[in-house]
Amino acid sequence: MGEFYLLPIKSDHSYCQSNGQNFKCTFKCHLDSDYIYLHFRLDDPHQLIDLGNYSPRHQRVIGLWEKTCFEFFLRQQNSESYLEFNFSPQFSWNAFSFQSYRGPLHEWEAIKQCEIDILRELGRLQLMIRIRKNEINAFFKPNEGLLFSATAVLKNRDGSFHYMAIKHADQKPNFHHPDSFIPLSE
Repeated sequence: MGEFYLLPIKSDHSYCQSNGQNFKCTFKCHLDSDYIYLHFRLDDPHQLIDLGNYSPRHQRVIGLWEKTCFEFFLRQQNSESYLEFNFSPQFSWNAFSFQSYRGPLHEWEAIKQCEIDILRELGRLQLMIRIRKNEINAFFKPNEGLLFSATAVLKNRDGSFHYMAIKHADQKPNFHHPDSFIPLSE
């Protein structure tokens, strides 16, 4: 799969602006027989985005979307059920299952740990994530196509937010919208 720009809502630009300064977020995904590999990159040369304090602890946390957070959604074609993965710049993460669009939030306990590497450089953040396919296989029927979406909630240092996604299917931030998913190819 190629690289995708995460677009700000209500914009066709591949970058976002805050206080007249630009920043951008990209996403890559590829699969092999054992893993789904995710790569989020935030280029923020003016360091406008609040990345929080660095913490090497890998822990499950609910509510990561209330701060800077990168998200990956996965569902099967012709199904309303989907999984949501959240990742923070502090190694915190979580996975949730939904049985229908905006249905009740349930932690997906089949995922025991996501492998996360974070590279912080001046003006750039990269998250590299590996999800074991065997831990999500129980959620999906075999041999049916998968759809995905990648998104980012970016909190400015001034407390305001940017909502970015590969595709926005609504006029307001709505990362769960079924029309925001696109095919995931092997």
